[in-house]
Amino acid sequence: MNWKYFILLYTYIIITYCEYIDFASEELAALILAAANPDGSIATEIIPENNPTNETRPITIDVSSLGRGGELMNIQQIIPSLRNLEGDKLNKKFKELYDLANRVYNVFIDPAADQVENINGYDILRYLIFNEDEQTGAFDSIGSCNNDVKTRIMFVPNDSAITMMKYFIANAEYDDFVDIDINDFDKLNNKIKSSWKSDQFNLPSEELSKILTIKCIQTYACKFNFMFEDKSEEEINNQINNISFNIIETTDKDNNIYYSLLINKDIEIDYHIIYAFTIKYDGNKYSTDERFPARLVDFDYIGRTLEQYHMKHNEESNEIERDGINLIAACGIDFVVGKDNDKQYLLPEDYITKDGNEIKKDSVKDILVTANFANNKDFKTFHKNGKNLICDRYDIYYATTKMETKRFIEKRLNYREIDSLSDNQLMDLNALFQIMALKDLFIDPVEHYINGMLHYTNTPEYLSQISDFEESRYLAAYTQTKLNKRLGSKGLKNFAAPVTSYDLKGATLKADEILRNNSNEFSKRNLPSFELVKRDSESEQKKLIKQWMDIVDTYEDIIKSADIYFMEDSKTFLASFYEVLLEFNNRQIYDIVDEIQIKKDSNNEDDMFINEEDSFKVAKSNMQDILLLNNYFLKCLRLHLEKYGMETLLDINGRYLFRNLPDISVEASKSINVLNNLYENILEDIFDLLDDSLVSTYIDNTLRYGNTLENISKNKRSEQSEYLEIDDDYIIEEINIIKHEDLPIKDRLRNLLIDINSIITSIEIHNNDENEPINGSETFNNINRALINKYKEGYPDNKEIQGMINDEKNENSSKGKLKFKRILSSVEEDDLNEYIVNNVDSKYYLKRIFSHMRLEITANAKKNADTDTEGLGYIDQETINKLKKLYNKINKKLDNYLKNFNAEGDKEEDEHLLELITNYNDLILYIYTINIINYKIYFVDFIDVYDIIERMNYIFIRDLINAINKTIKSNPELFKDGITDFFKVISKNGNGQRYQYGNSVLYEPTVDDYKRILIDDENIEYVSDALKIIISKIKPEQCVDFEKVIALKKSIINCQPPTFRNQDEVEDYEYLYGEILKNINSKIVSTKLIESDESSLYRNFYNFMREVGKVDKHVDLSNIDNDEKTGELDFSTIYKDDNGNPIKNDCDTLCLNIKNVLIETMDEFVQGSIEYGYMKEDENGNYIVSDDTENGNLQKRNLNKLHKNFHKTNSIVKLERRKTLNKRITQQEFDNAVDRTIQAAVSVEYAHRLGQLHHPNEVRNEIFSHSEQTGPNERLTTRIVSNTDNLYILVKETKSYEGYKDMKDSHTFISNGNIISSHDRETRVETFGKGLNEITKRSNVDRTKERRERLSRFRMNRQRQRNSRT
Repeated sequence: MNWKYFILLYTYIIITYCEYIDFASEELAALILAAANPDGSIATEIIPENNPTNETRPITIDVSSLGRGGELMNIQQIIPSLRNLEGDKLNKKFKELYDLANRVYNVFIDPAADQVENINGYDILRYLIFNEDEQTGAFDSIGSCNNDVKTRIMFVPNDSAITMMKYFIANAEYDDFVDIDINDFDKLNNKIKSSWKSDQFNLPSEELSKILTIKCIQTYACKFNFMFEDKSEEEINNQINNISFNIIETTDKDNNIYYSLLINKDIEIDYHIIYAFTIKYDGNKYSTDERFPARLVDFDYIGRTLEQYHMKHNEESNEIERDGINLIAACGIDFVVGKDNDKQYLLPEDYITKDGNEIKKDSVKDILVTANFANNKDFKTFHKNGKNLICDRYDIYYATTKMETKRFIEKRLNYREIDSLSDNQLMDLNALFQIMALKDLFIDPVEHYINGMLHYTNTPEYLSQISDFEESRYLAAYTQTKLNKRLGSKGLKNFAAPVTSYDLKGATLKADEILRNNSNEFSKRNLPSFELVKRDSESEQKKLIKQWMDIVDTYEDIIKSADIYFMEDSKTFLASFYEVLLEFNNRQIYDIVDEIQIKKDSNNEDDMFINEEDSFKVAKSNMQDILLLNNYFLKCLRLHLEKYGMETLLDINGRYLFRNLPDISVEASKSINVLNNLYENILEDIFDLLDDSLVSTYIDNTLRYGNTLENISKNKRSEQSEYLEIDDDYIIEEINIIKHEDLPIKDRLRNLLIDINSIITSIEIHNNDENEPINGSETFNNINRALINKYKEGYPDNKEIQGMINDEKNENSSKGKLKFKRILSSVEEDDLNEYIVNNVDSKYYLKRIFSHMRLEITANAKKNADTDTEGLGYIDQETINKLKKLYNKINKKLDNYLKNFNAEGDKEEDEHLLELITNYNDLILYIYTINIINYKIYFVDFIDVYDIIERMNYIFIRDLINAINKTIKSNPELFKDGITDFFKVISKNGNGQRYQYGNSVLYEPTVDDYKRILIDDENIEYVSDALKIIISKIKPEQCVDFEKVIALKKSIINCQPPTFRNQDEVEDYEYLYGEILKNINSKIVSTKLIESDESSLYRNFYNFMREVGKVDKHVDLSNIDNDEKTGELDFSTIYKDDNGNPIKNDCDTLCLNIKNVLIETMDEFVQGSIEYGYMKEDENGNYIVSDDTENGNLQKRNLNKLHKNFHKTNSIVKLERRKTLNKRITQQEFDNAVDRTIQAAVSVEYAHRLGQLHHPNEVRNEIFSHSEQTGPNERLTTRIVSNTDNLYILVKETKSYEGYKDMKDSHTFISNGNIISSHDRETRVETFGKGLNEITKRSNVDRTKERRERLSRFRMNRQRQRNSRT
């Protein structure tokens, strides 16, 4: 339908709203079309495993709301009417649904007409902002979709800043502004300017607000809305409050930005939308754009234009009519009507309409006008089997129908062994999503006059409408982008992106009022409330976002005791919480440099993070806290649904509230700032995976940043770049050499691919709008290809995974390396130290900041190198001084912290300090490990972690007990009769590990403690079993407290020295955390591998021997065992001599045999390389890589490594006795053989030290290491680490007893023969293993009795001596 003629329609149709039945038709149509082939059959995929005959099944998708490995279903399982059908019956029923879906689609899109013109006919924005030449008919307009310019819609909030702006306009006199340039607000006389009160302008900016204000006063079409003659003050206030703004922002190909102001008037008998004017910004100044004349449109006019959007109510036949609406019944969807005891259950046969015996396709009974979708609770109430349509309306665990549709599309676009989507199918789905977005943007105004075009109102209805619109718009942009990519051209721009802001202060105050008014009546406990009165210091003032998390306990306590009269208050509280959640999502910290500068500018005190401004103005958030807050909100939502039912959350338009929580993928598609945050987070995860797999955590891996190191090591700051550039080629090379056998990484790879796919989708959406590819476009595409290949290696027999599409780069691929702004070069040292030490908001950015520190420190070492080789020199005195300054600041913070003995209250600062110390110590360990500090002159100390770990374990136990006590209240069916307080159970027995915080003491729960409280006590062998029972039986939202507790425990373990970690404990908490993450999204702890010393030793030694075994046939790993007498690893069980006899049980003997074999093998391959022409003899008699050959399949990196390691082995190639290969092998076989040999040879010395009980991160600089038994259960270990003229000497005496070890350590630093530093320490460690001495793979059956009793905990002797404090 051509929209220019659609205005001629003037049929007035009474429209009656029922949210689901009015919107379900398009949602169901899109779902079915996404799961269908063009002929109307069900799209299928090959069954991935155990399928030699390539049988197929309907395509399966993840239907969980999280979408990260949740429940899988196909279209037959999602749609009720398709269940239990097979063969022809299934195909016939699905074809019926497919035909109805096309009927719904054809309501909007005439197959014979232009699709874009059809869609534009429903875009009201094109009736507001347009210009048509009466003579030529030339037409120009701004629309919501199908534009050739980037478009955004600002939904301006009626917050205090905008309210002030509206009163400023109302009080202004035209004559005072007539000659004022819109850029010259500051040139107004002081009396006028004094009435402008600067405030927190979130949307739009204060600068743009001033421009719009002047232009509004100068423009009658705008100013007349603020003229109030013969109105009382109350009437004026009401009218101003009922005026709101939308701003349409467009960006042309020359990057000029245009702002078009729309005014929405929700005033009785005067419902209008006014297009007032457009402002142009060229990058320097603002000017007026005169293209489009002002225009006023009333809501009634919009209603006539949009009538085809909606169903119509035929009151004569008592039917709801609309083409294809019977699709709802055909899908088998159930409803309920009525309330409480008068509820009636409706099956499809109860609401279908018939013409004789034929079911009508285009109508249903009007009983659905007041009906609600039957949810999980309704099914239980009416004792129904099965489930309704699988979506969030049935249970909030599931995804929305629109997101399920997206997952069908995504799978069909990204996998080969599947029925793919045709171009026409993708085009039709894009059209449907655009129609859905338009319906969400221009709400039916006839029945509910407050709507018109979607705009900010301080009501729950706005929250539900904007969230629906954001979801529809995202899917319209997603399909538009994929369509353009499929067609190989940019095509049309995306649907207009929403830009939102919310009233954080108003929503928080409203929630606070509700809780305070109800807490006295319904709660008998002293529960948390908002601290809205500012305290004296930041350490006492809880962050606002943390207060919202804590306040959930108060809401839970109230609602569980409340009656029906609390229902409306509960609904309002949830609306406030939801609004706060959305605004915190808008306030993510994107740029650390800018954040520090803003803090510094707004606080002139000595400490810029104390005495902050109004918490509502300065409140910021991060991705991790937003995900946590999401989970807390879902917990409150679940409590309301269980208490009052889902039907109580219908708004006055019949829409369900709170259906779409902030989705990071959706947000990243709108905001490049959010996307940049995702960049750094995903790279941290990728680097962690690489470091864990390649054992490169504490080596120089700065090559990941390309020539960055060389650039920033230049002496002159002016010659240094302000940015770090990621070298994706090097990262891809690292990914390629990862081996699945070295470390279980398949789950981590899967999660990385999910996250990177979201990032790539967001990049594509942005690139479809921008004139040039955005930062990072090429980088993530390249890394994604490498990760997919590596993921496929882990599933060689899975046909679905092997079918993941991984096309190589083509000419249409986006270009652009990923760059990040340098932090240290942009921030003053004192400011950065202040930020990371005294601002708890820095917690989740510490790893990023310290990574930048590490890079800059390594660059400093490179600058100080003696030669231009790849080696590093020593860091200079300035760098040492900076490190010491940071050490002193952290240590002072720690000392002050340890003087506080109050164990109660919020411990956010404790967790921040723990992360700070962990990251600092990791940095110092890196510096010592890569040998860039001169022991002769300098020594930088580590931070002592023992006291803070003791306290953090106390907090862990406290929070764990609290989480279990909450579960006792919410899920009493899991616990034995009479159990009300787990703390009392533990205190009564007190057999667990004891932890202390000041004078407060707690005992860690033991297996027996859990058996005393849980009904399912027979299945508890370990503590982790008990926690697994609890976690597996509670709702996903209830896991949030356990998530935080276990995340804290992971952080505690990570802060511990590897020597004191217990691998059983590590694995138990990693497993529990993994179980939680299956149901809720979280990024509050790093994905990095945490291991105990003994586990790391065993894993790396075993991996080395496995690689050697590929070359050396003497290796036999089938029967690794310990020596019966000593209990230590028996090296004779893993290596045989030439006669097949075990070698001497000695590490030196083992490594010597391996070296001899590898030397011989290396000789052979060097000679083979010469024969093949890969290597040659230079003029000095050295063998070098040939440059005059293409090298065939032999990778140059292998030649370089071969040459390097060949010289390391001191092998001499004697050409006169040169061997030849036994048989002529192919170049590929030769390359593979070389690669296997190199993997073994490169680590011989490394493995030698591993075999002598050294930690893999500590082997690089040792010149001497010796360990021997000095008596029964006694061992003396000596290590010497050398650096030029300096020595570090460690002597450790260990005495082993039943269940623990006593250790005495002596640490001495010597420079030029002089003792620079020396200190001793005594420790006691609970232990149930013997490190590498007990190197055989252990199973649960092998665990000792003590391990069955409890998870081992390291426990430091309270009387130990410390160097830094007494």
